[in-house]
Amino acid sequence: MCKRTRWEIGLLLVFPLYAQSKAVEIENAEELGGTPERRVLQGGVRLRQDTLTLLCQEAILTVDGAFTALGTTQTIVGQSGIIHAERLWYDPQSKRLAYEGGVRAYFPPAELRAPRIQYDRTSQLLYYESEGTLRDTTGIIYSERGYYSIPEEKAYFGGRVRLYKQSSYGLSDSLIYDVQRYTAIFPTPLVVYDTLRHDTLYAKKATWNRLTGEIFLSDSVAYRDSLHWGTMEVAYIVPSKDSVEGYCRVRYALRGKKGFGWGDTVRWHHDTLTVWDNAALYWEDSVQTVFLQAKWIEGKGTLVVAVGDVELLRPPLLAKAETLIYDTLRQFVWLRENVWLADSAMQLWADKLDLKLSYNRPDTGWAEGEVKLLIEADTFLRFFHQVKGDSALAVWDKEGHLRHLFFHHRVQTVYYQSKGIYWEGGHYALGSELYIELDSLQHPIYVKLSEKPQGRFWPIRTILRDPLWIKGMQWLWAHQQPRWPFKKREE
Repeated sequence: MCKRTRWEIGLLLVFPLYAQSKAVEIENAEELGGTPERRVLQGGVRLRQDTLTLLCQEAILTVDGAFTALGTTQTIVGQSGIIHAERLWYDPQSKRLAYEGGVRAYFPPAELRAPRIQYDRTSQLLYYESEGTLRDTTGIIYSERGYYSIPEEKAYFGGRVRLYKQSSYGLSDSLIYDVQRYTAIFPTPLVVYDTLRHDTLYAKKATWNRLTGEIFLSDSVAYRDSLHWGTMEVAYIVPSKDSVEGYCRVRYALRGKKGFGWGDTVRWHHDTLTVWDNAALYWEDSVQTVFLQAKWIEGKGTLVVAVGDVELLRPPLLAKAETLIYDTLRQFVWLRENVWLADSAMQLWADKLDLKLSYNRPDTGWAEGEVKLLIEADTFLRFFHQVKGDSALAVWDKEGHLRHLFFHHRVQTVYYQSKGIYWEGGHYALGSELYIELDSLQHPIYVKLSEKPQGRFWPIRTILRDPLWIKGMQWLWAHQQPRWPFKKREE
C-alpha cells in the first residue's frame, strides 16, 4: 500500500467515484490503496452521501457504490443523529446500512443499542431483529425487535417488550414509543410490576407517560397489591401523587380479609378511597359485619363516610340516611337527614342520630329532630306502639336488646294495652317526658309519661279495623328495608 497526501487522494478519487456511482464523496483519508474497482482508505476517513457523513479508521469502496467501514465507525445522520459501531456495510441496491459490534444509535433524547442494527435510507427507518434496547432519561426499554422512524421520532417494539423505570417495570408484546413526548402506547395487554410497592397492574390497552409516570389503562383493568385487589374498565394512575381513578364496573376487595366493594367510579389518593355512583362496601372482622351502600362512599383509615341514599346493614341494626359517618375503630356511627334505624321489632325515625356500638351490638343512641319510634305490638292487626318527641335517648343491654327509652319535650304516644294474650284497647297520650322499659322481646313492660300528661283510651272493638296512628308515623315493611345483596340503582 502506498501513502499519499489528502490533497492527492482527493484528486485521484472524487471524480472517478462520482462518475461511476454518484453516491459517495470522499472528503478525507490519510492513506489510499487497492485497485480502481476496490479502493481502500485508511486513517481519519471521512465520507459523505447526501445527508450522511461517515467517520472511520478504514473504508473499502467498490465500483458499484458499496462500501465497508471498520474501526470505531461514526455515522452522522442529518443534524442530530449519530450511529456508533465497530463496522458497517452499505448496499447501494437496497440503500441499507448494516451495523455490527456494540451498535449505539443516538437520536436525542433516546439511544438505541443492539448487537446489529440496520438503517433503511429510503424509509429513514432504523431497526434491529435481535434483542436490543432504547434508553433515555426515563429508563430502559428492552425488546426482541425494534424500529425507529427518524421523521416521526417514534419507536416501534415487538416481542417480549420490557420497560424499566426506577422500581417499576412493564411487560408486553408490542409498544409504540413517542420519543419526544416520552409516551408509551400499548395496543396489546400490559402488565406493570412495582418491586418497591409490591403491586401489579394489568390492562389490555394502555398509555404510559414515562416522564410524568401517568398511566392510562383501558379494557379489563386489574390492580393488586399486598392488601387490595380491584378491577375496572378504565383507570388513570399517577404514582408520584399516589393517586388512582377508575371508571365503569369498578370492583374492589381486601386481600386476605373479608371485604369488598363496587361502584361506577373510584378514586384512591394517598390513604383515602372514594367510591361513587352506585357505591357499595362490605367488610367483616372479629367485631362486626357491615354492608354499606350509598351514592358516594369514602374511606380513610378507620373512618368511613357515605352520602346520598345511604343504606347500612350491621346486624342486628338496619339504617337509612342521607349522610353517614362511621368510625370503625371507636365504634361510633353518626346519621344525618331522614334517619331511619331498625333493631329487631323497633323502628326509629329522626333528623339526626348518634349511635355508640360495643363489640357486635348497639350500646346507646341519641336522636334529635322530630323523633318517631315504632315498636311491633301485633303486625297482623297492624298494632304498633308509637312515640313522637323532639329528642330521645335509647339504651341497649349487654345482649344487644333495646331496654330503655327516654323521650323529651312535646311527647305523644300510642300504647296498646293487653291482658294475657288478648288486647283490651289502645291509649293516646300527651306529655313532656316519657320513659319506657322493654323486655327481651322489646315489649313495653313499664311506661311513664310525666308533667301533666293527658290522654284517651279506645276499647279494642273500636280500633280493630282502624288502628291508632300518630300523624306522620310510618312503618317500613321488609321489602322496603335495606337488604343484601345490594342491587345497582337506576338513575
